[in-house]
Amino acid sequence: MKAADQLLTLRDVAARLAIKPKTAQRRVYAGEIPWVNVAPAGARRASIRVSETALAEYEQRRQRF
Repeated sequence: MKAADQLLTLRDVAARLAIKPKTAQRRVYAGEIPWVNVAPAGARRASIRVSETALAEYEQRRQRF
């Protein structure tokens, strides 16, 4: 992730890929899209964010097929 890279929420990722947020979440948890957890230490749930660079790389990989 680059220093100036913006972090996107699952809703942002879903909108960019034209899929539902739940589908974006499944792809993140499947390891298809790299993500970072921005939740504070000790939080019960992950707060998922995807860098713009990681999403762009994912989109390029998907276009090859």
